[in-house]
Amino acid sequence: MTIYCDACGGSELDSGGDGFYYCRLCGSQSQDIVDTAPDDTDILAAAGGIYSISQRRHPPAVPSQTPAPLPPVNRGAVDTPYGFEDRPSVPLDFGDGGGGSGLEPEVIADGIRTRYVRGLQLMIQLQCEALVDRHGVSPSICGITGTVWLRFLAETKVLSDDWSDEAFESSEAVGLRYYSQEQKEQKVSNRRRSRKHRSIPRNLYGRRAADIWLESLKKTVPLSTSLAVCFLACHVARAPVLATDFSKWVLEEKLPYLSLFIEFDKDRYLGRPSKACPFSTSRMFRPKTGVGSWKLEATAGSIARRIGLHLPPVNFHGIARRYLERLPVPVEKVLACACGIYEWSMPPDLWLSANECRLPTWIGVMSVIIVAIRILYKIHGQGIWEKSFACSSGLKKSKPASKVEEVDGNDKECRLEFDTVELFHNLEALYEKTDDLPDFSKDLASYLKYCKDVIFAGMTTSFEEEELIRTLWTIYEKHEPEKESIDGALKSKGIDGSMKSPEDGCGSLDQVRRINELENGRKSDNETLDEDRSTLEMNRVDNNDFEVAQEKPSFMPEAEESIALKRLKLDMEQNMFQYLLPRRAMRSKGYLHYERKVKNCEFTYVAHADYYVLLRACAKLAHVEPRIQHISVSKLERRLDWIERRIRGSLVTLREPLHQRGG
Repeated sequence: MTIYCDACGGSELDSGGDGFYYCRLCGSQSQDIVDTAPDDTDILAAAGGIYSISQRRHPPAVPSQTPAPLPPVNRGAVDTPYGFEDRPSVPLDFGDGGGGSGLEPEVIADGIRTRYVRGLQLMIQLQCEALVDRHGVSPSICGITGTVWLRFLAETKVLSDDWSDEAFESSEAVGLRYYSQEQKEQKVSNRRRSRKHRSIPRNLYGRRAADIWLESLKKTVPLSTSLAVCFLACHVARAPVLATDFSKWVLEEKLPYLSLFIEFDKDRYLGRPSKACPFSTSRMFRPKTGVGSWKLEATAGSIARRIGLHLPPVNFHGIARRYLERLPVPVEKVLACACGIYEWSMPPDLWLSANECRLPTWIGVMSVIIVAIRILYKIHGQGIWEKSFACSSGLKKSKPASKVEEVDGNDKECRLEFDTVELFHNLEALYEKTDDLPDFSKDLASYLKYCKDVIFAGMTTSFEEEELIRTLWTIYEKHEPEKESIDGALKSKGIDGSMKSPEDGCGSLDQVRRINELENGRKSDNETLDEDRSTLEMNRVDNNDFEVAQEKPSFMPEAEESIALKRLKLDMEQNMFQYLLPRRAMRSKGYLHYERKVKNCEFTYVAHADYYVLLRACAKLAHVEPRIQHISVSKLERRLDWIERRIRGSLVTLREPLHQRGG
């Protein structure tokens, strides 16, 4: 009979001289075979060893002594002799203590599922409390969150009786597609040869059933579902809260998510894991990454679609007011125009969607604001930004053609309220000053404390490591560089956007291409049939202007051009835009549609300086790249142009029968 090692499955065992056998490969002790020897009394006896039930060896009798009475003992002192809590001093998953050994697989699956679902529900509860207490959201989201969470949990079917069996079978089906035939045979043979598989339930390829069930739960109901459910409840409650707010609050720990698992081991929450759940709280509820705003909104839309929830559009009035209060424009006038555009066009981008490639809702709101500002200030590429430098240099200032024309004809009030030149200067100042860096990135000490409390929460260090950290920090403080250089470096990173990630709204090139392909391929039949090519050709910028865009405007001073225009061109090149000369004459009063060109397998967008200065400032407020915001603005303007042309065609069609009838 061949004996195999319990640890590695090897068959070569050697005697250690102490009665046990040890594996040659891993050195572990075998518990299946032990050396035995006869008793010395049996060897010296004449009759030899007698092994019978009636023949027993009795130990010599020892006279008993009456024990002395014990002094009274304080039970409280016995329970806690040193004043510490009576807690286990070994991990719960050590040996048979917490590994689920000896329990039925159904009990283990139910223990893992129950603890995971309860933990997610607790996360949602604490996040709702933070939204109401810290961020001023309406308390009505608590009831909405509970309803959405229970309906979504029922739709996922993780609480069904056959959930564990289905997850187990699906893992083996994945193994059939993933492993080759030789790998399958090797894994199956290793599983049969090793004896440890007999005590722990595993699938055909050696994976632990507990790992399979936990992975299935995290795949079906991820940890980020708690944030998506809370965001969906805020959307239903008409709260002016954006997905970018959630991402920022999570990163700054103003919304409990990244380090929330530390609180779960306390008795008032979940307590310590039981024997039926062989996983630590850190492994079950510690997020690996943060949550991006695009993905968060798409997840909320997916949940609403799965539970059959009919959603309203976003709270346009509240969100638009939030943005306009940060822009240097009269809030009420621009908000009235923006609300009119919203009610007139009802853009489909203002509804939640489960498609991650679609533009998010807050970008659609900002697009309406940009179009409203362009209409009020008449920013259509006439070169107002270039002329502003000529005005500041003492050149002759022409009559401003960019003021809003009102019915009452009060030109003074229009000049004071809608000065386009002043608007451009304020937008440039806003673009340079806007800095949304979190508080922990202001200095190194705050960043290290943030990493210790949030990123590496729950991790402990030894005494030697603590001493090393103190020594290194002392050296750093002695040789600390000047504070101004550090602040300047952080500020430059915030302005250039190098610290932004694609998940926080700055889409990558692949995202832009996918969005463009998706939008071009999803044009409705009405838009394609009713699109007037002649109008688009009149409104579209000439290619000749694109070629000569490197020249300097004739009315712009040389000194100002070397400082401002070159800086603007450099910024446009970094954001994949091409500078376009101002329009010499407006050939039409319609919407201005900019072309895009393919350069080095990448899309390059052409734009006037007036439009780009407005675009980049609004895009920075919306936490998105200018080219992504430009795609949304172009889509909205084409929709408005299509609606207006349809209305004009309908009025002409209705007018003809009346004219004929009157004749």
